[in-house]
Amino acid sequence: VSIDLSGLPQNMGTGESARRLREEEQLIREGKLLTGLEENDPLRLYLEELAGIPAAGDLNVLAMELAEANREENFDEGLFTRILNLSLSRVVEIAKEYVGYGVLLLDLIQEGSLGLWTDLECYIEGDMEGFLDRSIRRYMAQAVLRQARASGLGQKMRQAVEDYRMVDE
Repeated sequence: VSIDLSGLPQNMGTGESARRLREEEQLIREGKLLTGLEENDPLRLYLEELAGIPAAGDLNVLAMELAEANREENFDEGLFTRILNLSLSRVVEIAKEYVGYGVLLLDLIQEGSLGLWTDLECYIEGDMEGFLDRSIRRYMAQAVLRQARASGLGQKMRQAVEDYRMVDE
């Protein structure tokens, strides 16, 4: 199942969170995400910590081992952690694509990481990178839709359609 977010308006809202959303979007567009944030910013601290995690193995080899472990229902925490560590940078890359839809980047990363973590437990076979990308994107899209619903987007769109109909009539 794929969730299409192309119809959602971007850069909604006012106030402090809207300012932060615009700031994150600009930093990503300029390619200065890490350097443009303050020293003690939680997003910067997370990205610096993520950069310090060593790559521990080949994802395809680890995927085969994980598939075997999941089929046998034999949970290997070390293997699980290595795959998570290899995949967290992909979560950040995908999260950058969803910036501008009303959800802070750190929240998108959290949702994508949750999707990664949850769906890894179900992996049995196939293209691991594609599997992980779909899981990450699905959870991020759900977060964007929850935020849009919470901000009253549905009601705003309904009102806009009603206004359009009145003008048209």
